Amino acid sequence: MDQETYSLWASIISGKPFGATMQINSYFSLGQLVAVVALIIAFIQLIKPIINFRLKAWRINTKRLIVIVSFSIISVFIAAILPFVPHIPLPVIGYPIFWEASSAVLLVLYATVIITKMLKTPIFNKKNAQSYFEGCYDLIAKGNQEILNELANEVRPSIEPLFDECGKFNPDLARQAEKQGDEYDVSIDIRIGYTLLDLFSDKLFCKAIITRAPKTAFAIFDSLKKRPTRKMGYSLSQELINQAFVNEDSILIREEKYSGLGIFKHFMLTVYGDWDFVNGLHGPLSAWRYYRNDNGVQQWQIKKYCECLAVSLDSYFNSKDYWQKPFAIRGALDHLSHIVLSQVANLEDLDEKELYDSREYKVISNIGEGIKELIDRVCRQKNMPSYDFDVKNYDLHEDPSIYGVIAQGAFEYLQMIASWKIPDWPMRHCAIDIWMKIFGVKSGTPSSQQNEIAKRLIVFLKKNVDDNLDSNKKWYPAITRLLISLNGFFYFDGHEDDRLESIFYNGLLDSIKQKYTALHDEDPEYAEKLIPYNVVYDKDNKTLEFSTPMRNKHTLHLN
Repeated sequence: MDQETYSLWASIISGKPFGATMQINSYFSLGQLVAVVALIIAFIQLIKPIINFRLKAWRINTKRLIVIVSFSIISVFIAAILPFVPHIPLPVIGYPIFWEASSAVLLVLYATVIITKMLKTPIFNKKNAQSYFEGCYDLIAKGNQEILNELANEVRPSIEPLFDECGKFNPDLARQAEKQGDEYDVSIDIRIGYTLLDLFSDKLFCKAIITRAPKTAFAIFDSLKKRPTRKMGYSLSQELINQAFVNEDSILIREEKYSGLGIFKHFMLTVYGDWDFVNGLHGPLSAWRYYRNDNGVQQWQIKKYCECLAVSLDSYFNSKDYWQKPFAIRGALDHLSHIVLSQVANLEDLDEKELYDSREYKVISNIGEGIKELIDRVCRQKNMPSYDFDVKNYDLHEDPSIYGVIAQGAFEYLQMIASWKIPDWPMRHCAIDIWMKIFGVKSGTPSSQQNEIAKRLIVFLKKNVDDNLDSNKKWYPAITRLLISLNGFFYFDGHEDDRLESIFYNGLLDSIKQKYTALHDEDPEYAEKLIPYNVVYDKDNKTLEFSTPMRNKHTLHLN
């Protein structure tokens, strides 16, 4: 195309007469460009961390973004410079509007894509597994609680896909391949999924989930319950439950406030209302790390734990799996006995009023109430199976019944409080309700469930009593001290003779009559530990005199 022809076409396009000097207009100045760039930079600085996470998780191509922005900036520069460059306009590209429109279209299109991604929650999948993990890692590693609170809600839609991806790993095939010396191929996506579950078990992030993102917590436990035989997400479930008991504003503690809205402890039932999950590999009853409490165990924690334990026991009864050993209940009762023991040491130097008012004593009392509630629930059950019981060869490990577990839990509680170096009456207050709940009142007839628990409890008590009164073993703590505080030196007689309590306690008094004098002669200090503080030993008359707080006295004559 020659110069004249080009000038003619330029005249037609511009609407100017042929041969006239062309005036090229620019719609953006350099000053406006600088202002736009400044606004973009300011906008980027205002982007919240959660938006950065979304952009990273959606795999926004940073290089492509840089190229497009650079091209747009250069285009505006060209459009701004063209009017000052003396030349005959070239077709299309010789006009500033082309460069301005090109940069605007590219920016608008890409900005639309980015804004769409910024407003849309990313979901974990095979394509974005690596970028999703990196985005989560960046935020969790910073440890900012406000950001973690947002992230906790952000990850909810990804929970089920994440567990589905991790569920593709087959541990049975992996073990089989290992035995055969083969390599079990695990995809990178599955590896990232498992790593992400471990990342989610971060202490602060779990706190954010359990206190600020209940829907995410529900999604996690719903996914775990679908796979009760798989241990994936174990550290996550343990930390979530621990944080639920550590934080008073967790969904577990707060949810009962919503009962007026028709929501009845939904989270507690989700976690503890499924026996397969409770007695499974995740063991939610053993997840609370009470020994790490900086301020000691609190009453509200014990009350909630005992409530969760009661719900778990109900789930055991609902499952009717009566021949499977209830290891979860056994472990929970063991937890409670250790908590009692941890509280005892702080009570020794307190007077009686301070003792009753102390946090530790109230915690121990709450545990006793929790155990009493468990006994109540067992005694209310009907159509329970009959279990073989041999009093001479009884072994708890061979006993599949809930009776043995409850009896062992009650015994350990009694044993722990028997170790107190405190006045007898506060100790008796903690034990009397459990004792009467198992053995019933003296004038009544215990139920079959009470008898099942009682005869197993007596096995544990008798073994402890025999060891207490054995001069060679001198077993401590002295359960004899607690038992005497409960029942004094009264023999059961008449219609009470055939009761399990009567047979056991009459035998206890007979053993004390036969062995106490010799024990006191051999080791007076140890012998004094076997009896309550308000019992006086008269060596000359060979008697033990028991004085109650009401100043009633009764005497046991020794052999």
